[in-house]
Amino acid sequence: FGRDRVGILAHSWGTVPGILYAERQPQKLYAYVGVGQVADVPESEKRSYDWALRQAKARHVAKAISELEKLGPPPRASAPVFTPRDWMERLGGSFHGDMGYMTLVVRSLGQPETNWRDLVAFQSSPAYSNPMLMTEFSNFVIDDRPHTYAVPIFLLSGRYDRQSEASVAHGFFNRIVAPRKAFVWFENSAHNPPFEEPKAFVDWLSNIVAPLGERGHGG
Repeated sequence: FGRDRVGILAHSWGTVPGILYAERQPQKLYAYVGVGQVADVPESEKRSYDWALRQAKARHVAKAISELEKLGPPPRASAPVFTPRDWMERLGGSFHGDMGYMTLVVRSLGQPETNWRDLVAFQSSPAYSNPMLMTEFSNFVIDDRPHTYAVPIFLLSGRYDRQSEASVAHGFFNRIVAPRKAFVWFENSAHNPPFEEPKAFVDWLSNIVAPLGERGHGG
């Protein structure tokens, strides 16, 4: 990009390599932005499961109650640590309001920079990445790593995010030291603020993060 430093914007599980890069290569960054920051997967999944089961019972969703109770809370000896993402979506922990996975796909395909090949690649990606990444990811805990960063750290969470528990991300934020840091709540989002509140998200990036790059782009 012809610059000495760039900004990293990471989302969901991408915040794991993102925050590690910010820790190890701060001289190459002017800012790190983590959306739906992952900090402690086992703890996050315990809270996610508890929330999902409470929601299922409160809404009297018999199938969800049955499947979640059969699965049981993590850790699980013979099942993934993750609360089923289809139930997270249906119960409102992944998307808030009228946004959902298929809505996101349709809206994305309507944009000029995407086409059907992107959809095929997106649909096929779990088969490629999950076998290699999910075991390590499911055990990831950042709290035993350094909490001092030499680059501005911004963590963004949807108020209703239960897929990557916002409460866990906020607890991590409270324990870090950085030259500048902020935790930003998106009040009408769950796990996907860039798609659920695109204007507010872009406005925040433009007003807060972009000037940092303009002042220190080098090159």
